[in-house]
Amino acid sequence: MKRCRLCGKPIQVKPERGIHPTCIKRMFGVKYFPAIDLSLNDLPALTPESLPGEREPLHRVEAELALNRKSKKLELVNGGGQHSQGDFLLRAGGMSNLPENEYICLTIAANMGTSVPLRSLVKLNGGGTALLVKRIDRPDGKTGGAAIKSRGAADILGKKDKYDGDLLDVGRYIHRVSEFPGLDVQLFFEMVLLAFIIGDNDLNYQRFAVLYRPDEETGRV
Repeated sequence: MKRCRLCGKPIQVKPERGIHPTCIKRMFGVKYFPAIDLSLNDLPALTPESLPGEREPLHRVEAELALNRKSKKLELVNGGGQHSQGDFLLRAGGMSNLPENEYICLTIAANMGTSVPLRSLVKLNGGGTALLVKRIDRPDGKTGGAAIKSRGAADILGKKDKYDGDLLDVGRYIHRVSEFPGLDVQLFFEMVLLAFIIGDNDLNYQRFAVLYRPDEETGRV
């Protein structure tokens, strides 16, 4: 059975790039899948210093580029670095099948009911696969707009070392500030449990953050 490469649900027709038309609309805001004219050679080279150490995350072996939709293509933004004002991130390179592994982990999380970004596997020029992810810190419908303000758990809890402490501190903070503490603590626990099941050994304070949205009336965050 064929499945949509974005939502993972069964797909019967011959859709564009193996994705439901409704999923394409959700991810890109248009009815077509924008072209990606990039190859693995276009990705920035990784130096030995950038490779993960004993406690660093595996995804650091990948190159990451920021993209925006322009007309019918996805193009690099401001040099393409992950801190650029792009609505999408393209991740590839490094170890073989790493994009596929990340895609599977995100899909498992989505099937568990965890809120995860929209994502799709894409083919690059000359061969190779990349993971395309829609950023969650960008306002919907505002391509290239300023990022929604966020604050990481390490900063909130006053941690200079993202590994200093345990995740109970994060859970207690969520319980203290949430409007629905029971629900949010349960969702947090499910995230931690999933990380354990899939072998994610880098669930540090920097992996959690609070998004601040401007107040519609005052403009404050």
